[in-house]
Amino acid sequence: MYEALKAGAEKISIDSMAVRNPQIINDGAKAFGSQCIVLSTQVKKTEKMPSGYEVYIDGARLATGMDAVEWIKRGQELGAGEICVNSIDKDGTLSGYDIELMKKAEEAVSVPLIASGGAGAPEHLKDLFTETEAQAAIISSMLYSPRLEKNYSAVELKEYLMHNSIAVRPPAELVE
Repeated sequence: MYEALKAGAEKISIDSMAVRNPQIINDGAKAFGSQCIVLSTQVKKTEKMPSGYEVYIDGARLATGMDAVEWIKRGQELGAGEICVNSIDKDGTLSGYDIELMKKAEEAVSVPLIASGGAGAPEHLKDLFTETEAQAAIISSMLYSPRLEKNYSAVELKEYLMHNSIAVRPPAELVE
């Protein structure tokens, strides 16, 4: 963590290692501040868990038997300053974010949430930001997916959100 932050990173995202050694969240938060520690978690819908979602690790290949909502609560308690929630079920589908999952996450924690998995159209961002309290979203597929009829630029997406009354930092070319 120290080397990444020393090299200029603003935040450290930890996923599988945090599941294997939760103390790393606490140690990182104590050493560098909670604002530097992002708990990233891969989750999949299941009927086995009370929340309906289970944590996976190792590139979403290994089920942990951990309830996703309980895990993100614990991550916040250990010192994570942000939580990135990736829906395995939605990832790569281009069909929109798992709004139900994000609502469960926001009920469980008070730190900023980042939604991941499912973005395919500007409307998906609008839905996420109007139906949940997510502060950020992963949009990589919208920028470069060969499966989309059109790839979007960050400027286009920000303009769309601003046009729909969703607060975003305006693109540099729109700032005078």
